[in-house]
Amino acid sequence: MVLLIGLWKEWKAHKDGLERSDWYSDINDFRKGKRKSKCGQIWVMVGVTIEIIIAAGFAIHDVVDKFEINRQAAANDPRNQPISYLYATALLQVKGMQFDDLTNWNPNHVGLITLCQNDVRHIPNFDWLDADTYKKGEFHNMFDSANRSYAIRFQSWGFLPGMGIKSQIKDLDGVNLLRMEINFLPRGAEISGGGVELVANNLHKVFAILPQMDTNFPDGTPGFPYIVLATNWDREMK
Repeated sequence: MVLLIGLWKEWKAHKDGLERSDWYSDINDFRKGKRKSKCGQIWVMVGVTIEIIIAAGFAIHDVVDKFEINRQAAANDPRNQPISYLYATALLQVKGMQFDDLTNWNPNHVGLITLCQNDVRHIPNFDWLDADTYKKGEFHNMFDSANRSYAIRFQSWGFLPGMGIKSQIKDLDGVNLLRMEINFLPRGAEISGGGVELVANNLHKVFAILPQMDTNFPDGTPGFPYIVLATNWDREMK
């Protein structure tokens, strides 16, 4: 509105000057015309300044709103939440049936999972996952030959309240390898496949167990359980 008034005053001053054919009756008339033109210019400048200030205010308001929306979205993103529980379920498929499970190990310690990045070194921000029981079953492959299967449930106790381990769900995105220590599996047992599902706060990440066999030590060597490696199928927790 202010800008329109200024433009009108400039136009009026210019129109009056044209109607007089650019001559004035005296010096006062000349000064009066110049004052009108100057007044119009001032109104235009004030109007432009006000519009700039108003536009800047709206822009700042939009930026603040966008920042707050992004902050709320990040705070509500489940991947940014602290881990409150962490467990894993592993399924091992082993060729054949003509072998016995080992028994010369602590029955309360079935196996262990270590979370790793791209090699078998432990990620220090995460606790190990421990298993104290497993289930044994049987499955048949495409050639209808009988094979052994194992289901193992691992649990981490480090994220319970008061345990002191604080990590976010998205920190698990960097876990690309699981190192599993299986105490009951004899050396020479040939793993044909399997998988591991890692669960934290209802978000999941799947790892594949490819065909492999650990023959590094004789059966039941104290302190050297059967080692199984699982590589990530998913890139991130979801």
